[in-house]
Amino acid sequence: MVPSASDHTIFAVDVEGFGDRRRTDPVLVAVRAAVHEVVLTAFEKAGVPWDRCFHEGCGDGLFVVIPSDVPKRLLGAPLPRELAAAVREHNGTCQENAHMRLRAAVHAGQVRRDAHGVAGTAVNLTFRLLNADPLRSALAQSPGVLALIASDWFFDDVIRHDPASDPGSYRRVRVSVKETKRWAWISCPDSPHPPTRARRKRVVQALVASVTLAGVVTAASGTLTSRDRSPEPPVAQAPPTTTTSTSPSGGPAEPEPEGEHTPDGDAHPTRAPAPGTTPGQGSTPGTPRPSSTPTGTPETQPSMSEQRSVTTYPVQEERTVQLSNTAGQESVEIDWWRQNHDRTGDLQVDTTGAFTTLGAELAVVDDSSETTRDQCMGVTTWSTRVDFAKLHVGSQLCARSVGGRYAMLRVTALPDSPGSGGRFVFYGRTWKL
Repeated sequence: MVPSASDHTIFAVDVEGFGDRRRTDPVLVAVRAAVHEVVLTAFEKAGVPWDRCFHEGCGDGLFVVIPSDVPKRLLGAPLPRELAAAVREHNGTCQENAHMRLRAAVHAGQVRRDAHGVAGTAVNLTFRLLNADPLRSALAQSPGVLALIASDWFFDDVIRHDPASDPGSYRRVRVSVKETKRWAWISCPDSPHPPTRARRKRVVQALVASVTLAGVVTAASGTLTSRDRSPEPPVAQAPPTTTTSTSPSGGPAEPEPEGEHTPDGDAHPTRAPAPGTTPGQGSTPGTPRPSSTPTGTPETQPSMSEQRSVTTYPVQEERTVQLSNTAGQESVEIDWWRQNHDRTGDLQVDTTGAFTTLGAELAVVDDSSETTRDQCMGVTTWSTRVDFAKLHVGSQLCARSVGGRYAMLRVTALPDSPGSGGRFVFYGRTWKL
């Protein structure tokens, strides 16, 4: 008798270079154990109930089937960033030959379970995506520790509708593994893909404006202090090249700009970057950020004197954080978004709002554009408490720690938001001192 099928989300990971000759048998065993540990940690921090999932090891990786009633959006965010953070934490505590980087795949569909495990075409597709060459290449070319591939269905129905999943960081690829030929979407959560054409256009416009302003200010007042300088201009990307691809039906397709989210036919009219997202989302603690040196066409290339008048504020960390006042008094440290359960963090929540301790402060700022470090430094209305009644999904706050580090919080869910589980959820960014 064929077991009945039910809908599930499917998640799989494997280790890059698992069979590296530097790994002895004891190291291989340790790495296998570490894969289970980092995935379990990431699931728990992302709010995915590990004890209700089916999971099994698969040599150099792990395969997880998540119940249908668990929100699929959790697999788009915050799970990828939590997984990258867990891997980095593992790598920081072990010898080099036990370090790991992961490829991950996410899909959803009908799964059948029997006495031997699970089966189904959705399961097959998940493993095909996990073994796709574009995913291997993405991780090989990334300085990060995680590359994620989502099926076309999962991206279109889940990720692109959720700003917290940072859909603008994904790029569309053609997957061809064995008999499977599909479109899919790839992101490196701790080293996102370059911006799309629309975002590149805005970057160039912003660069021209900031260069012009910098030149005027420099000529008028000479060298600026670091507090008075203009914010760091975005990096201007070179114009995209075009490549010819094949449509999902197998026929010729229109030339597709490299690295862009070009839809196939009329199925997806436009896939614009998510509101409030910016290039470079997804870094984790300890991720070095190269300083942004403007490049581009002669029309947008600033002079050396203009470059010197621009202040650079490298990003320290970006991630989604969830806080609840019911789970062991959760709190985070603003400097690192480290989550604690013993009230030692300087940002906490109670039933009516968010508040700070240990000398940290908060301030509500304009939510019409992405807040910069300069804007947070200029805030004069600091407070130790902000009530949820003053916030809505999309609100932005600045925070500063007693150590002098500034942070931006963009609200993605309030405790009374549908599907929030009673948690205060925000996407946060900190800048280096």
